[in-house]
Amino acid sequence: MNTTVNNSSWFATNKYTSGIITSTSSDNYNDVIYIDRNQFINIGDCAINLCQINELSCSYNYFDTFSKDAIRVNDGKVTQECTWNFTSNTFINGEYSGIYLRTYSSDTAAYYHNVIISNNNFDNVGKNGGEYVASIVFRNYQEGLANITIRNNEFNNGKKYIFLRNNAIVGHQENFCAMVYNNTFKSIPSGYYFNNLNSSDTFEKNPKQTVLYDNCYLDNGLDITPNESKIIGAKSSTTISKEDLDRKVFVEMPNIVFVGVKYEFRSFFPEEEGYFEYSDGYFTPIKEGETTLFNYNDPSRSVHHIKIVKRVELVVKFINIALGEIGYEEMDANGKTGTSGNYTKYGEWYGLNPGAWCAMFVSWCASQAGVSTSVIPKYASVSIGMEWYKERGLFQYKEDYTPKAGDIMFMKSNGASHTGIVLYCDGKTLYTVEGNTSDKVALRKYDVTNGKITGYGTPTWEYYSPDGYDFSSGEAQDGTNFSTR
Repeated sequence: MNTTVNNSSWFATNKYTSGIITSTSSDNYNDVIYIDRNQFINIGDCAINLCQINELSCSYNYFDTFSKDAIRVNDGKVTQECTWNFTSNTFINGEYSGIYLRTYSSDTAAYYHNVIISNNNFDNVGKNGGEYVASIVFRNYQEGLANITIRNNEFNNGKKYIFLRNNAIVGHQENFCAMVYNNTFKSIPSGYYFNNLNSSDTFEKNPKQTVLYDNCYLDNGLDITPNESKIIGAKSSTTISKEDLDRKVFVEMPNIVFVGVKYEFRSFFPEEEGYFEYSDGYFTPIKEGETTLFNYNDPSRSVHHIKIVKRVELVVKFINIALGEIGYEEMDANGKTGTSGNYTKYGEWYGLNPGAWCAMFVSWCASQAGVSTSVIPKYASVSIGMEWYKERGLFQYKEDYTPKAGDIMFMKSNGASHTGIVLYCDGKTLYTVEGNTSDKVALRKYDVTNGKITGYGTPTWEYYSPDGYDFSSGEAQDGTNFSTR
């Protein structure tokens, strides 16, 4: 998108409403707006200028050479919890701010206004240098609840980088929370890295409620400690080297199972405690929500803004589906059970009906559970299935291995040709659920030294914690564990 220059005056207040993509101010909110994957080049106006948005997402947009703010958002009264998310955008060569935000409310507001600015790139932005001009500007005119997160962004060639004006009196200062972390400032600004005051403000009027931690400050690619005069009004500030920042683990670590896994994390923010119970080096999630874990022993392994959710582990889902099939009998061509006709729904699904179906049963259960064929192959031949695991180094002979829940048993010794799903093994007795055993799906148990057993395929379950589950009774387990994403 390209435009000619708009010569109308730029306002620090909400009076400036012109732009390429706009929404006008009214008494009604725009509930949800997504503006993603656009290019704005040589823009003589605001590229995006919006009013009164409850849910806003601006992601993967490209702004090159803009004469007003690239993104400008003004909010009216906060009548419900709202979130503005600005992720993975690029801002280059801007006269005014890359992101300019204004919010309003009262001290009786009951809803948070959430702003998340992450993984953006700002280069040569804010060249105008005005008081309310920086790479990122947030002007908070509310005594109500404001929550700002600025993380994993890169800033370069700017006069001023971040301006967060907390316009709250001391009595309401705790309503404002801002966290600025894991950002990279690639060059020294002539103005400031961070500021909380305009020319008329004092710290009594604009309390220090912004935490800067683990940000990387560079000069010509070298780590530096920033001049204190260039960080104005932060509650605290810590630095991190570029090397350590590159090694950090962020929220992009999806679906980590914490149950039974040893971590050295501690909850970083006191107000976010209560999501885990901690004992003897282990974290056990106890409720759903979003929190931050900071590893004091090795900060590079810290995990920020993890969302804790409940889910059923895939291996447990796979086993539960198999257990739910117990009692199913094969049929003859007329659908009559109690015969040895080898007609089954598993063969129909596979496309091989009638047919010996122990392997097709395993494959069907995996498919129903949503297990990838890169974890459990779709196989109808016992020999082919066993070779699949051998070729990938995932086969274990019975003499050298104690099977675990979710493994696949293979019988190819002493003339046998059979396969099934491992439920449990106590080191002496193996418990399985199998198809095509006495013409039906049934539970079986064997001595682990049984001469017909050759060994076990060991699927590479991405998340696995059911070692302690005992499926030997044939009863499904809940399998609901907490994880993060």
